[in-house]
Amino acid sequence: MDHLLSNLFPNEELEQWDGAFDLIDPDEALSVSELILLINATIDEKFSFLWIKGEISNLRQPSSGHLYFTIKDEKSQIKAVMFRSNAIKLNFDLEEGQDVLLYGRINVYGARGDLQLIVQKIIPAGIGALQFAFEQLKQKLYKEGLFDEDKKLPLPLIPESVFVITSPTGAALHDFIKTARSRFPRAKIILCPSKVQGEDAPKELILALKTVQKIATSKDVIVFTRGGGSIEDLWAFNDEDLAYEIFKCKVPIVSAVGHEIDFTICDFVADRRAATPTAAAQLIFPQKTELLQTILSIKNKLDFCINNKINQKRNNLSLIKSQLKSPEIKISLYKRKINEYLYVLNSNINKKVRESENRLHNAHKNLLDKNPINRINLTKSNLKTLFKDLKSSITIQLTNKKQKLYIIAEQLDALSPLKPLKRGYSLVYKKDNKKLIRSYQEAPCGTFVSVVTNNGSFECKVTRSPSPSIFKELKKISIKNNEK
Repeated sequence: MDHLLSNLFPNEELEQWDGAFDLIDPDEALSVSELILLINATIDEKFSFLWIKGEISNLRQPSSGHLYFTIKDEKSQIKAVMFRSNAIKLNFDLEEGQDVLLYGRINVYGARGDLQLIVQKIIPAGIGALQFAFEQLKQKLYKEGLFDEDKKLPLPLIPESVFVITSPTGAALHDFIKTARSRFPRAKIILCPSKVQGEDAPKELILALKTVQKIATSKDVIVFTRGGGSIEDLWAFNDEDLAYEIFKCKVPIVSAVGHEIDFTICDFVADRRAATPTAAAQLIFPQKTELLQTILSIKNKLDFCINNKINQKRNNLSLIKSQLKSPEIKISLYKRKINEYLYVLNSNINKKVRESENRLHNAHKNLLDKNPINRINLTKSNLKTLFKDLKSSITIQLTNKKQKLYIIAEQLDALSPLKPLKRGYSLVYKKDNKKLIRSYQEAPCGTFVSVVTNNGSFECKVTRSPSPSIFKELKKISIKNNEK
C-alpha cells in the first residue's frame, strides 16, 4: 500500500497519511459496481459521442444479431460492440480488416471491467456506405452467376404487350410512352404502378413484378424505369431480393433506371439495359417505317431468289428431257427379262414339288414298315410272359419267407420270458424303481416288491431274509416241476 501511495502522492503528503488507514470505515469504501458507475459517469461527462477511425479486427456476429469486434490502428486497439437495433440498419456487410469510421461513445463493461465502444453508426472509410454496399452486392451476385450473358432472355422482335413498372406520376413513363407511340403506334403498353423511391419501394417493385408474371408470356416485355437521381434516390433498384426476383423471371426484362451514367443492380441482372426510358422504348419497339422498308427489302430478295430458283429448275428440266430416251425400248427389255425370270421360277417350283412328292412317298413307306400295331402286339405277348414269371417267382418267395418266419417264431417262443411263468415261476421287481431282483441280497427285510405270475401280479413286503434251507427246498420243487 505504501508503495502504491508513493506513486500517487509526494513524500511529504504520504507522511500526513501515516496511521490514518486504521481510521477508515469499511462501509465508506466503494464497491466495484459503484466504481464502474463512477467511471462511466466521469466518461460520459468528459466524453460525449465521438467519431473514431480504425481497422476492423476479430469480427463476430452471434445469433443475437449484435456485432462484436475490435477497432485498432498501428499502435493501439479497443473493443467495440454494435447492438442489433443499430446493426440491422447497416447497408453493407462488415469485413475483417476493413477501414471504417465509427460513431459512438466510450463505456466500461462492468461484468468484465473492459473499456469498450458502444457503436451507433459505421461508415466505410474513403467511400460512401451506399456505394460500398452497392459494390459488395454487385460482387456477390456476379459470383452467383446472376449477370451471366448466357442466362439472359432475348427480346421479341415485336412484343405483344409491354408492362411498365414505374411511378404513374414520373416523367420516365411519359418519355417512354411518347417514344414508343412515335415508333410503333399500335404498341400495347400496360402500366404497373409502384413506388420507385423510399423504404417501401423495393417491396412494391417485387410485388408488381410477381403480379405481372402471372399474366405475361415470353412474347411480352417487362420494363423497370424511372428518372435520374442520387444513389439514395435510385437505391430501391439495388435491392438484393428484387435482383433475385428479376433473375428468376421467365419474361424478358429491360432496365431503364436513371440517366446514362447511372448504374443499378437491376441493370446488371436484367436481360437488357437501356440508358434512359427513351432508349428503352427505342430498344423494344422498331421504327414502323424502317420495319416496312426492311420487310420490303426482304420481299424483293425473296422474290429474286424464288425466280432464280425456278429458272434453274426449268433449265435442269430441259437438259433432262434432252437426255431422256424413249421408254418403249426399256419396257421391251424389262418384259423379256420378266419372261425369263418366270420360266426359271416355274422350273424351280416344279422341281421342288417333285422332290417333295418323292420324300413324302418314302416317308409313307417307312411309316408302314414301322407300323406300331405290330410292336404293340409283340410287347403285349412279352408282358404276359413276364407277368407269369413274376407271379411264379413271388409265390415261391412268399413260401420261403413263411417257412423262415415259422422257424424264427418257434425260436422266439422258446426264448420268451413268459414260458417259465407258465411253468409256475414268477418275476420279482422292486416296487420303487421297477428293477428286477436277481439275488436275495437285493431284497433285504422291509423291501416292498411286485411279484408277476403267469396270469397276474401282486405286491408284498419282505419280512425276513431267505435261509439256505429254503433255497434247497425251492431247488427240489423246481426239479420236480421240470420233470413233470
